[in-house]
Amino acid sequence: MITVIIPTYNYAHFLEQAIQSVIDQTYQDWECIAVDDGSTDETRGLVARYVNSDERISYVFQENKGLAAARNTGLKLARGRFIQFLDSDDLIEKEKLARQLQFLDQHKDVDIVYSNTRYFRSEHPEERLFSSWGADKPWMPEITEEVDALKALVQTVIVVHSPLLRRSVIDDVGLFEESMAACEDWHFWIRCAALGKRFRYLAEPETLALIRWHPTSMSQQDRFMTVHIVGMRRRVNSFIHNKEIRRLNQRLAAEYLGHAGVREFEAGHSIKGMRRMMGAAIMSTSLREKAKWLFCACAGPVASKHDLSRIVGAPLTSLVSDMLKRPFRRVSS
Repeated sequence: MITVIIPTYNYAHFLEQAIQSVIDQTYQDWECIAVDDGSTDETRGLVARYVNSDERISYVFQENKGLAAARNTGLKLARGRFIQFLDSDDLIEKEKLARQLQFLDQHKDVDIVYSNTRYFRSEHPEERLFSSWGADKPWMPEITEEVDALKALVQTVIVVHSPLLRRSVIDDVGLFEESMAACEDWHFWIRCAALGKRFRYLAEPETLALIRWHPTSMSQQDRFMTVHIVGMRRRVNSFIHNKEIRRLNQRLAAEYLGHAGVREFEAGHSIKGMRRMMGAAIMSTSLREKAKWLFCACAGPVASKHDLSRIVGAPLTSLVSDMLKRPFRRVSS
């Protein structure tokens, strides 16, 4: 009934817990495909123990091609009518498959049902945080019949293992974009919405998608992810036909690119920082935003980290007035 696809690359130390979270599901009619994307650690031996003890679990090895390609390999082998993605460092709570499958059975017009998410650290497995950054509060969109799924997903991603989707979605929308090194899941969900697939948020007990918060996770690589978010936004503009939503997407792309410039300045890469901010100015949809990023590009090389962050967050008129009144604090060498 359900195919769970777990792509993995040198995460044997986490993979066992991911597989166990599938075994522990109250719903048991599933198959689990572990796609090893060229691991050089103990992944093969670890999965072999599960394969030998549970016929529902299978293992496939491929040369390293990236996360999107690994998911696609699993999709090509999947036999289930429903698909659950699960990255090898993450977990799903025990009622997730049962409750979401029941919802899809009862709502034939819905293509994708998804739950909320929480973060935890390996050293605190019982931890349930809304966010690994900033305020500890919900951030994923809650899509109902009254919410425009495309507009919601352009603004905020849903984590890849929070949904359960019908296999027919893959047949209609296609596979993940393998040329993307990151944000391929966000790109996929936006594509689904753009093609009219219906999303529903379902808040049920024990259905959370749990994200492991650790230093090596891709989502923690801020500079890397910010640039790829911008690239993803450029791609999706080609199939967003609603002018308002396309303009919103472009504005957000410019904002991300500008903040990528901030990260480059913080890392000591002034030339890259200026290029990012100049790009944000070109991409921005309003003259006010264009002026803001041009100002930031000029200020970045001589501003302290504190000043640069303040400039980015302040209204243009107030920051110009303030900056004229006092000199920047130069970044110490």
